[in-house]
Amino acid sequence: FRLKPPEFFHVLREKLGWGLPHIAKPTSVELP
Repeated sequence: FRLKPPEFFHVLREKLGWGLPHIAKPTSVELP
């Protein structure tokens, strides 16, 4: 991955179906 943290976590969220909310919680990403 060569993405900035916001984009990286957004991709992770898409791939994991938001299954890791305890680590996928960057402030730059809107939480569902």
